[in-house]
Amino acid sequence: KTESDLTYGVQITNINNYLDIDFVADGSYDEVNKGELFKVMGTITDIILSIVEKGDILGIRYDPKAKGSDLGQKRDKLYRAYINKLIPGTNFVQQGATVFGVFPKKIK
Repeated sequence: KTESDLTYGVQITNINNYLDIDFVADGSYDEVNKGELFKVMGTITDIILSIVEKGDILGIRYDPKAKGSDLGQKRDKLYRAYINKLIPGTNFVQQGATVFGVFPKKIK
């Protein structure tokens, strides 16, 4: 729960050693930042890192949501920056609207 009283939820599924990430604000997928973007992304990053450190995760999969005329490029750029900070050397591959961040063979 954030200072603006929004309850965020993070849904992470391990599919073939790729983390499938989705998050919601008060049950909605439409708008999740509400001015608290960095705090929310920091928490999500911590959660992902705690899973990756346990081992055998090859990468991450996400679908950056479109908003208006932006087809998800801004969110994708933000997500890539956070993922690269978390796991330097991540290689990004896009298939349609889905982005795969493939982690380097050796993490750390």
